[in-house]
Amino acid sequence: MSASPERRLTFGELADEIEAFDALMAMDEGEWTDEAQAIYDGVVAQFATKADAMSAYVTERKDLIARLKARASEAAALAKRWDDHLKSLESYVILALDRAHMTDVSGEATRMRVQLSPPKLVITDDTLVLDLLPEELVHVIPEKVEIDAVAVKAALQRGDDIPWAELQRDRHIRYYANAPRSKAKQSTATKVAPTKKES
Repeated sequence: MSASPERRLTFGELADEIEAFDALMAMDEGEWTDEAQAIYDGVVAQFATKADAMSAYVTERKDLIARLKARASEAAALAKRWDDHLKSLESYVILALDRAHMTDVSGEATRMRVQLSPPKLVITDDTLVLDLLPEELVHVIPEKVEIDAVAVKAALQRGDDIPWAELQRDRHIRYYANAPRSKAKQSTATKVAPTKKES
C-alpha cells in the first residue's frame, strides 16, 4: 500500500511556524545555526508561495464578483426596459379595445379582458395648503436630526477636539502583481541571525 502524501501546511500554520522561529531567535544567544536559517528560509519561501496562491485566488474571486455585479446591473436594466415596454403595450391594447368598443376578446388559445385594478390614491390638486386640511386627513412627519458624518470627519481631520468621535483606519490586504523575480530571490523576508556574544 502506497504511503499517503505529506499534508502541506496552511497559510495560518506557516505563520505559526514563522512566529515560533521568531520566538526562538529572541531567546537565542548567538547559537543560531546555518541549518536553522536554512529551515527558516524554507518556511518563509513556502509562506510566500501560499501568499501568491492566496492573492491569485482573491483576485480571481474579485473579478468574478465584478462580472456578476455587472451582469446583475445589465439584467436589472434589461428587466426595466421590458417592464416599461409591456406597460406601454398594455396601454396600447386598452386604447385599441376602447376604440373597438370592446372589453373582452377571446381567441383560439387565449382571452384578454379589460378589468379595473385596486383603487389607488391620486392627489389631483398640487396647490393644496396642507395646514388648512382637517387634522384627520394629514399626519406630521417629525424632523429627522442626525449626525453629519462628513462634517464631523472634516472637523477631526482639522484637529478639532470632539470627545465623542474619532477617526479609525481598518486594516486590509492590497493585492497587486510583482515584477518577475529570479529563483534566488523567492523569499519575501529573511531574519538576520543574532551575532554570537563575546565570551
